[in-house]
Amino acid sequence: MVITDFVGTYLLMTTISYCDGVCNFPDELRGVWISLYNGPMVFGSSSISGYNTFIPNMQTLHLNCVESNSTFYILKSSHVFKVFGHDVHMYMCLEMEQQSGSVFQYYIRTDFDNYLNEFMKGHVQTNTSTLDEVCIPGMGNEILLVRNVSLMQRSLGSLCPQIIHGYYGNITQDSTENGMCRDGYFDSCKQSTHFKLDIDINCSNIFGNTTFTCVHYIEESGSHLYAWTDNVKLYQFSPFGFFCMNVSEADGAVKISIHPDLCSKADNTILSFQLQDVF
Repeated sequence: MVITDFVGTYLLMTTISYCDGVCNFPDELRGVWISLYNGPMVFGSSSISGYNTFIPNMQTLHLNCVESNSTFYILKSSHVFKVFGHDVHMYMCLEMEQQSGSVFQYYIRTDFDNYLNEFMKGHVQTNTSTLDEVCIPGMGNEILLVRNVSLMQRSLGSLCPQIIHGYYGNITQDSTENGMCRDGYFDSCKQSTHFKLDIDINCSNIFGNTTFTCVHYIEESGSHLYAWTDNVKLYQFSPFGFFCMNVSEADGAVKISIHPDLCSKADNTILSFQLQDVF
């Protein structure tokens, strides 16, 4: 029996826990990581602790790994939810790929449930979900996991993509009546792990003189650049300073849109602009 048609206000959490993890994460994953979508979480050998969830009346979940196949992992909530008299566990599917010693990339392969407000699926306690039931091939949003210690030591960084190399003295913001930001610039040197964005205060008063560190670039999925900044003004959008940027090039201009978590969410764009006049 699959529970899919319930409203979050009916969810009542009990503290029944089960240590039924039967698959293991890679050794390289163990420790404290920061997800660009869920925030900090702790990976054990076969579980995730402190997984921040958007399920109503719930803050965090402890998830056990119950099945894996290559890079796919099924996670099951250790907590039991009472739904219309049924004991229900939450399941989700992750696909995980290591990019470097400090960066993993993962995809949520479970469809979004509007009632749960989460990429999860509810199953009654007596049933067990399988990969075929929970994982949807080809569906998902790429999300980065960054090792917490690399952020504290500021040892994070990879080469910025060639598409943004150069000094641009002409920035045109898409979402402002002022149009061109005449006093702004965008600077990214070749073989650099950083770039600087400075936008005229008439266009944006929060992106002035901001330095970003390039963390990871994904070209095959629409050119997504993940970057980090210590500009505290931007922490109102992303508490840990990570942003996803859609990057494209057409007619001699580079177009960039900045998002606080997932590039695939069209409704969460913080800033969108074009770069021209490269030097």
